[in-house]
Parts: sequence; C-alpha cells; structure tokens
Amino acid sequence: GRVFDAGTRLAIPGAKVLVAGTELADSAGADGGFRFDRFPAGPQSLLVSFPGYPPKSFAVEAKGGETTGVNAALVDTANVGSVEGVVADAGTGLPIREARVAAEGTELAALTDSAGRYVIENVPAGMHKLLVTCAGYINAYTVVRLVKDWNVTVNLQLRKTEATRGAPAPVK
Repeated sequence: GRVFDAGTRLAIPGAKVLVAGTELADSAGADGGFRFDRFPAGPQSLLVSFPGYPPKSFAVEAKGGETTGVNAALVDTANVGSVEGVVADAGTGLPIREARVAAEGTELAALTDSAGRYVIENVPAGMHKLLVTCAGYINAYTVVRLVKDWNVTVNLQLRKTEATRGAPAPVK
C-alpha cells in the first residue's frame, strides 16, 4: 500500500502502519509505500499514524494468496477547513436529496440530506474543485479556496438531463 497526505497527495515517508491485534508493523518508505509479506487472511484493520496527523484506521479484506493494495490518505487536521451548502434543482429551486459533493483529488465527499444540505469537514487548505453528481442531473463543478479554519458556504444548482426534463416526478 501507500501512505500519503490527503491534501497534497505527497508521500508520507516514515508513517507507521500496524495490523490491529497483531505484532505486524511497517514504516512507509520514501515513496510512502509499505508492505506486509505474511498478511493474515480475512477482514483486518490497518492503523496508520505519523506526527502532525491524527491516527486513522483502514479496513482491509485480505484473501489467501492475493495481493491487496491500500491507499492510506492522512488528513493534516492542523491545516484544514470545511465546505458546506445546499444543492438545488436549477429549474425549480427545490433541494436535491442524495446528491454527492466531492473535493476532487481527495477521498472527501458528502451526500446531501432531504433539505439538500451537505457538509465536508477536514478539507485541506488550498484550491479544490468540488464535483457534484446526482442521478437524473448533469454533473457540475465549482472551484473553492480554503484557508485554515475557514468554513466556506457553497450553494450549487444542478440542471436535469434531457431524459428527465418534463418526466413525471417519482411517486413515494
């Protein structure tokens, strides 16, 4: 696997990687890579840590004789902010439920609730492209700049795809 910074995508050499409940341990190399030659089969938990980052656990399902790769992204919580807002239908102005809002290039994302609200926390400071996707709508994106400890509000609107325009609303 590989250990890297979620914001910069740079390797974190020297990060400690432990297999929970065992004595297996490794340190990430210069490229962030780590390896276990005798990894136990079945569901396992990897514990990854490095000074300046909170420890993080990653679930791994290892099958006998197969190679399993894990990308372990650590978030520098000393230099993060959050993004929140509402996703709405551009034609009606109504909130969109279960739209996915993701900070591209990271593993950070959120689904909107019934009011169209979303919150993505611990987003690394810097420029991020927010990608918004939802079934029946055209994907959209915007760029947001985050500074440490900022809470940025980004409200977004999605347009229906041609196939869903004028179609009756699903009955619930």
